[in-house]
Amino acid sequence: MIEQHNLPVQLNDSKYAYHINQKDVNKATGLMAALKHLSIDPENTVAIGDSETDIPMFKLCGYSIALANAPTEAKLAAKHVTSSGNGEGLVEALNHVAEEFFKVKIDRFNQD
Repeated sequence: MIEQHNLPVQLNDSKYAYHINQKDVNKATGLMAALKHLSIDPENTVAIGDSETDIPMFKLCGYSIALANAPTEAKLAAKHVTSSGNGEGLVEALNHVAEEFFKVKIDRFNQD
């Protein structure tokens, strides 16, 4: 229907929700606006996601991590893919960032 009526929007299915955005508006355009406001170079950022809607953000950021439950297209667009998905995958991704960029090894089972 969107194409039939030549509407200036796009529909994306993130598997959690349907996203209707103006064409050329995605997570990367929103993030770029925020980074510009904060004077942060996108090359100095890390994106973490699990959806096709995260791919533009993966391409913008200097480093990107897809969670294991992400679709193949998102995994291929990311520089790193976790072995776990959802919440465990996010913890794994954050630990990866700590180790990769800050050389901090986090033992998630150690509460000290």
